[in-house]
Amino acid sequence: MDDRNLKRLCLLLIAAGIAVRLAFLVWARGTMVDDAYITLRYSHNLVVGKGFVYNEGQHVLGTTAPLYALWVAMLLRVAPAVEPGYLIGTTNIFFFAAAGLTLIGICAELGIRARIFVLMLFALFLRFVDNAILGLETPMFLLGMTGSLWLLRRRRIWALSLLLGLLPFIRPEGLFWIAAVLIVVAFLRLRPRALHFVPGIGVLLVWTIFLIVYYGSPIPQSIAAKSGWVVPHYNTFGAARIGSAFAALSLLDVPGPLRHETAMRLLGAVVLFLSLAFFIVGTLRLYRRKSILFVFPVFFVLCLASYLIGKGRVDFSWYGIPTGFAYLVATSAGLESAASAVMSETIRERLFRFLVPGVAVVLLVVSVYGWGRGRIPYLRSLRTSYEKAGEYLERNARRNARVLTAEIGMIGFTADRFMLDMGGIVSPEVMRYCAANGWRTTKCDLLREFEPDYVVFDPGHLALLDREGGAEWMGAHYEVVAEYPLHTVFRKRAP
Repeated sequence: MDDRNLKRLCLLLIAAGIAVRLAFLVWARGTMVDDAYITLRYSHNLVVGKGFVYNEGQHVLGTTAPLYALWVAMLLRVAPAVEPGYLIGTTNIFFFAAAGLTLIGICAELGIRARIFVLMLFALFLRFVDNAILGLETPMFLLGMTGSLWLLRRRRIWALSLLLGLLPFIRPEGLFWIAAVLIVVAFLRLRPRALHFVPGIGVLLVWTIFLIVYYGSPIPQSIAAKSGWVVPHYNTFGAARIGSAFAALSLLDVPGPLRHETAMRLLGAVVLFLSLAFFIVGTLRLYRRKSILFVFPVFFVLCLASYLIGKGRVDFSWYGIPTGFAYLVATSAGLESAASAVMSETIRERLFRFLVPGVAVVLLVVSVYGWGRGRIPYLRSLRTSYEKAGEYLERNARRNARVLTAEIGMIGFTADRFMLDMGGIVSPEVMRYCAANGWRTTKCDLLREFEPDYVVFDPGHLALLDREGGAEWMGAHYEVVAEYPLHTVFRKRAP
């Protein structure tokens, strides 16, 4: 394949990725995943003058993406009449396209076939398609990853330093990406001058000082709420946990509904083993060639170690997107090396021409099927339950009412009331209370302690409340005022 045809195929794949993402965005009617509405509430409150906060008057950094929240706030300011989901989804699709274009350049040394394989999965694999249109910050972070390597390849160290300084405030993994890039810079013996680090260090210092002054800490409350060191998740540290974390971070975990199918579990184990072998081979290849792409496996290993040492949860879903992307690049390098070792150039070329269209079609079909069967029902439930519960609170709860719930995204954004988060993501007072009681608090304990005016429970919380023996107390102190398919709204009874 000559350079002209290669460029055409790469652009065709990026165009296909844009098209499927736009189609899914319309299919979802601009609905985003629940977590995205947490960041959106920060952005909206900033735009309307309530401050860069989730609850007005309470300075808690409950989003792990403050820089992305500022970007969303700018979008809301520029186009206030546009549905936020469409606005954010469209710009995230732009980030995907830009990341795809830079990916073409930085992966040139992988070889034509490996480059096409990486780009094809990035454009059409359901995890990457799904993530780009759900309102999350990872598309911006992926562009930061590819963009930083594009700058490093061209030795634009000042711009690279500035970009690296911004990445930790798009996603916390930016710190590991900085470490990985510095390791590779030292490995390649580029020896940048000390002045080259000034932009990045300056940005890190300015942001850190702002977060400390405004929130009291540069560490997001959401990280503390999800850390196994702070909130016990009762995960065992052993082979099973390492395997689960590795599978989740590499995006090779078997989908939930299929995890109990023996055939799928066996297939998943085989694919995981083979991909790990290719990952190791690819990492060694990139190391020996002194490639800047060596930053990808280094980044993956650093993230895996941090999740294990930090006792992070292993049900990562979209949290594995940056690491999954890094794993994909390293694995593709290994696959190319293995194919070169066992096949002639002629056979590889014929196999490549045969597989590319077939794999592309399979990826597209799987994405459409998986989106329709898995994601669309969830997004519809956000509109029929989460949003409806929030609308009820917006219409009926007084402005200073306090609402206790476990899911604070869509409900909190729609209700625009003071939210008490049972997970502690935006409510450190809840975490402090639970920690003081040894994390053995029941739903009734939380209700008695914080006395919320309204409570929103889903069926799972209602069942847990009943098992804890709190249903009778709940009925005596709270009354049902609204019911939806996935949520029940309770109001505190008058004394």
